[in-house]
Amino acid sequence: VVTRAMASRNQLIALLLASPVLALTNINLFAEQHIRALQPRFAATATSSVESNRLVPEKVRSFNAWLQSNGVKSAKVSLGVADEEHGGGLGLRVNSGGGAAASVGKGEVLVSVPFSVCFDAAASRKELSPFLNDFDGWTGAAGCIAVHLMREFNKGPESAWAPWLALLPEAGQTGALDLPLFWPPQAAAVLEGCSTRPITELQVEADEDFAWLEENVFEPHRGAFPAEAFSALQWRKCLGLALSRSCFVSGATRVVPLLDFVNHDDLARGEFTGPEGSGGVAKAAAALGSLSSKMFGGSTGGEVKFVAERSYESGEEACVSYGTRTCSEYLEEFGFVPSSTASGSSLAELVFGLDEDVSACFSDKADVLEEAGLDLSASFEVSSARGGEPDPALVQFLRLVLLDKQDLFLLEPVFRNEVLDFMALPVSKENEKSVADFVIARCMSGLSELEKGAARQAEAEVAEAAAATTSATDGGTVGRALAMASAVRKVEAEALKTTAAWWRRDSELLRLKEYYQERRLKDLNLDKPWSPEGEVESSFSVGRAPGNADWS
Repeated sequence: VVTRAMASRNQLIALLLASPVLALTNINLFAEQHIRALQPRFAATATSSVESNRLVPEKVRSFNAWLQSNGVKSAKVSLGVADEEHGGGLGLRVNSGGGAAASVGKGEVLVSVPFSVCFDAAASRKELSPFLNDFDGWTGAAGCIAVHLMREFNKGPESAWAPWLALLPEAGQTGALDLPLFWPPQAAAVLEGCSTRPITELQVEADEDFAWLEENVFEPHRGAFPAEAFSALQWRKCLGLALSRSCFVSGATRVVPLLDFVNHDDLARGEFTGPEGSGGVAKAAAALGSLSSKMFGGSTGGEVKFVAERSYESGEEACVSYGTRTCSEYLEEFGFVPSSTASGSSLAELVFGLDEDVSACFSDKADVLEEAGLDLSASFEVSSARGGEPDPALVQFLRLVLLDKQDLFLLEPVFRNEVLDFMALPVSKENEKSVADFVIARCMSGLSELEKGAARQAEAEVAEAAAATTSATDGGTVGRALAMASAVRKVEAEALKTTAAWWRRDSELLRLKEYYQERRLKDLNLDKPWSPEGEVESSFSVGRAPGNADWS
């Protein structure tokens, strides 16, 4: 497969160098033709031959016994080889129920896992206290969980999670833990300029966090953190496990043993969900499966449930969607590019922020955001869905950020508690146009960078092909990186183009919008034309008509 793709790729590269303007379009065409052949489909899967080494009967029996002894209820499913369309790796299959009818009905609980068995940042900090008390790294919750995993791997058979740890893949294992985090420099470089999201920065951030941990935790306490078990390589492996096998449930990022083997399916529409009122968890209307959480009091007194949202036949693999994310997020965290997102639309990520050098009344705007519990910068997804219609939160944020000139009176203290709510609706024609122009400019800048990235990618591949070392030295990683980078670039370009087009159309309709001044006049009933017949006498004039005061 790699050899066939390399031949076609070299033909494409020659075309791109001859006509750089066609780079983005032809890279996209290349992606359509070869992405399915080159990409690993799912983070928790690999080829059957490799997975058979992990599905050793003794390991599986030990794992099942461990699950039962720790209160995990999973009698309706078993760990096994996933469907080929899901990568042919490990997955969860519904146990045979006898007969041809579905063995599991919609709404039945397939798996429930107590919180006490799961990994999350709070539990990891508690377990490793006081060593992680001051850790505030780029990698966030995943970093805390990664250190906890390193500690458990170091315990070996003595670890309380040993049977589960024995089934986890090795770093860089194709199709199982093949994340850009583990790619060699020549493969990682291919991702430069393929996304508005800085995918390659994760490697830098991981290295910076390890440097802090090494200096402040591992080196000063070598008795508890031996060098061979807490190395940079082991850190990256455990960080990759934490990123690719976690879900967000009940307000926290958690790695849930057994459920971390559930595979993604492009056709699923559901996401991992939590209980009503848990906060911070998205819930989709329908899915092949979903995860939910039932609280019994306290952060350790709950359980994560895998509920069947459709009926399953005996032996069928149960899957979920990993959620509505950009393709670059899927690639960064799971190591694959889905053929479609959970929303069925193209997504790209843009970061907007309050700039002290250019934003009028910076301090006042910063106070408004901080009082609302918001950061001065935020990332938003732009989408091709609904013709590029933007996220209302993005528009609200930018109206405040770009508030200027005659609209700055809204930052006066008398409006301080309401100003952010005011931004939910158009403020003024000038402000609305500023927002549209700003978003369009960002989209066009993003498209320009994607085109430059496509050209650089083509040049890099020519060098690789000339050296004839790609497939021989990296196991085809550069080829897979090329295909996935091309797929990400195609999707994000579509999202940016559609978004820019929506804002251009919106700019043509500014005269039809109702702005703050008009709304305010309506609220005060002052939006009607003045006429003497409808005039109300002023109590100040004491019977005199307005304008007839005697100032002599």
